[in-house]
Amino acid sequence: MLFLQSAIFFALILIGLALFISRNKLRQQGDHPSDPLPRAPTMNLAPNFPQDPVMQQLLQLLHEEIGLPKHKTIRLKTSLNFDLGCDGADARQFMETLEQAFDLDLGDYDAYRYFNPPVFDVFLKHRAKGRGEKTPLTIGMLYLAIKTHSWDTQTLENLS
Repeated sequence: MLFLQSAIFFALILIGLALFISRNKLRQQGDHPSDPLPRAPTMNLAPNFPQDPVMQQLLQLLHEEIGLPKHKTIRLKTSLNFDLGCDGADARQFMETLEQAFDLDLGDYDAYRYFNPPVFDVFLKHRAKGRGEKTPLTIGMLYLAIKTHSWDTQTLENLS
């Protein structure tokens, strides 16, 4: 029994090492743009859509983390949860990345207000009580939160 556990542990270490090495090789082979702020992919943006570096970085992050459709017009009112289909673990990962990338204080942000949980949650009924329907979380809300470096639910939702 001890031999089997040791063999499994050793195999997991080898797999982890192989993944680490292959990830680093892919990073070394990748393109390294000279521009420190990567450009968001070509997409259909609405007229009067902000084109400043903050919005470009937000669009790049959205593209990398959840994907942006080329066939839809992206507006400030485009919602991550309804229009882009972001939910669950993807939503959690995106918001964590957003918080780190923009030094954002999420304040009173409540994931259950906008997104379904990533997995079955036994305590969901207790935590989600009184939350009813999900509220759209828009690109405009994210943009304003980034610009102010804080998440104020009431202020951001009054944009809509």
